[in-house]
Amino acid sequence: MITPEDRFTLANRYRLTGLAFWECAKNSESMIKSRMGTPTDIEIIPYLFLVAHGAELLLKAALARRGYSEQELTKKPIRHNLNRLVELLQSNGVILSSSTVDLISGLSEDHDKFLLRYGQAFFRKTKNSAPMDELNDMILELGMFTGNKNRG
Repeated sequence: MITPEDRFTLANRYRLTGLAFWECAKNSESMIKSRMGTPTDIEIIPYLFLVAHGAELLLKAALARRGYSEQELTKKPIRHNLNRLVELLQSNGVILSSSTVDLISGLSEDHDKFLLRYGQAFFRKTKNSAPMDELNDMILELGMFTGNKNRG
């Protein structure tokens, strides 16, 4: 059983790291937009990796806050599966917007199979990436469920 202190420490570590990934994604977005406005197919992959990993960490922070241990959150089938993390969060009474669930669903397979990390997603081209503003909104929503006890 995870102690309240361990739960807080784990949730905070996941949250702070997830927010750091999001900050890096925002810097990447700013750089891309200042150069050409719309990212090329290959430029979007590092950005999407940062967003997806930030989302994973924020989902894990929210679950750690609700008592899940690091061991539970890092073993299969949960590990990097964003859809599974969302299901666990929803089963704990957290209501996510349908747009956030849809965006996470669109990132989940590529993130779980490391296709964003190693660039294979560029060659698949099976899905159009979501607009950056929508992905930013998704991360903001996920962050609401990792902070103080009065939210989520």
